[in-house]
Amino acid sequence: MGCPGAKDPATYDTPTTLQAVKVFSSAPPHSRQETAVTRPTKTELAKAYKRVGSVPAVADEFGVAFETARRWLQDADVQLNRKGRPSDSANRLPISVVKRRYVKGESIAQLGRAFGVSPATVRSRLIEAGVELRPRPGWKY
Repeated sequence: MGCPGAKDPATYDTPTTLQAVKVFSSAPPHSRQETAVTRPTKTELAKAYKRVGSVPAVADEFGVAFETARRWLQDADVQLNRKGRPSDSANRLPISVVKRRYVKGESIAQLGRAFGVSPATVRSRLIEAGVELRPRPGWKY
């Protein structure tokens, strides 16, 4: 009966599911340690965020989850940095030069390549500077 040449299930070297369940069920159950975390003051949160510069770093410092740290910082009215990590090139982007070159006709993609930043960075900096963007080629408005 069964497949020719197949081993009898009783002769397998690996434990059966039932044996594995018995082995694992005999292990002590995991216990969740309850640790009380004291919420820092608004001043402590603001100083920590200014010092370390990110929500994950604040969470690590106070030993809490990211969402807890983010909520604490928001509740403390700490101005959080925008998402993403701007590169050093993005921080040094000379917006006056970028604006002038864009107005003269260079594309956002060309400016991004020229300054070593993404086109999205160039676009967002132009918008922040109040520059009216040209319509993209091929778009019907």
